[in-house]
Amino acid sequence: MEQDKIKALVIEDNPDDVRLIKEMFRECGVDTIDLQFSGSLEDGIRLLGASTFDVVLIDLGLPDSQGLETLKAVRTKYPEMPAVVLTGHADELTGMEAVRCGAQDYLIKGHTDGHALQSSIRYAIEREKLENRLQDTADRLLRIVNGTVDALIKMAEIRDMYNVGQQHRVAGLAVAIGGELGLPAVQIECVRTAALLHDIGKVAIPPEILNRPERRGQLETSIEQTHVQVSCDILRGIEFPWPVTEVVMQHHEMMDGSGFPGGLKGDRIMIEARILAVADEVDEMAVARPWRPVTPGLETALATISEKRGKSYDPRVVDACLKVFREGKYKYG
Repeated sequence: MEQDKIKALVIEDNPDDVRLIKEMFRECGVDTIDLQFSGSLEDGIRLLGASTFDVVLIDLGLPDSQGLETLKAVRTKYPEMPAVVLTGHADELTGMEAVRCGAQDYLIKGHTDGHALQSSIRYAIEREKLENRLQDTADRLLRIVNGTVDALIKMAEIRDMYNVGQQHRVAGLAVAIGGELGLPAVQIECVRTAALLHDIGKVAIPPEILNRPERRGQLETSIEQTHVQVSCDILRGIEFPWPVTEVVMQHHEMMDGSGFPGGLKGDRIMIEARILAVADEVDEMAVARPWRPVTPGLETALATISEKRGKSYDPRVVDACLKVFREGKYKYG
C-alpha cells in the first residue's frame, strides 16, 4: 500500500450516487483513497470480512436494510471499523442520530463534494483512533481502580476474619438487584464497587469488638458504627469515576429516617445506597456471624426485608431482591 493510502468500502445501491462519488473524487484529484463499492448490506459485510478496509461509507437506504439498522448491523459485526453515514434529503437529524449510534461522521447527499468526502473519511479514521486511545486509557484507569479495591478488600479481610467473602457476596447480590431494577451499567458498576468497599472502615475497629463471640452492647455497637465514617475517610482519597464514597456513607440510612449517620429519608438516599442496604441486610442474616449462636438463614433474611418493605427499605429494591432469589438470578454458595 502506498504511503497514507486509504482503502474505503462504499455500501451504496444507487448507480447514480456511485457514479457521482467517483466523479467527485476525479474532479478534485483525490488519489490517496481507493474506493470499492457494494450494493447491499449483506455483500458489504461479506467484503468487510474478506478484505482489509480503513473506513466504510454506508447508505441508509439499501435493498436489504433501511435506516439506522444498517449502521447498527455494520457496527455490531465490526465495532472498530470507522463509519461515515450517507443520508439523503438534507436529513441532518438522521445524521446526528447516526453519530449517536456509532458513526464517526455523516454526509448529506447532494450537499457535499469530493474534498468534503475526503475530509470526512480522514476525520472518521482519526476520530476512531482517538476514541480507541481514550478507551484504552479508561480501561487502564479502571484496572488501577480495581487493583486498589482488591488491595483494600484484602486488608479488611485480614483484620476481620468473619469478613472474608462478605464484600463479594454483597456485591454480587447488589449487582443482581441493580440489574433487575434496570439500572444503567455505570450505576451498577458504582453499586458493585461500593458494595466491595462498604465495610473497609472496619480496619479501624478493634478486633476484640469485631470478632467477639457474644452480642455487642451499646458501647460496642456505637464504636462499630464509626466504620462508616472511617470508610469514607479512606475512600475520599481515591478518584473513583462513580460516587462510591457517597453510596458507602449512606448505606446504613433507612427510608423512614431511622438509619445512620445522617438520618436521611426516602429519596434523599441514593438508589445505589438503598440497594446496598438491602443486599447487606440479607447477607448479614443469611451467613454466620461470631456473635450469633444460630444463623437466621436466607429465608428468614428475605422475610425480614419483606417486613421492613416501605419502612426501612425501598419497596422497589425489596421486590427486586425477592425476585432475583425467586427466579434463581442470585444464589449463595
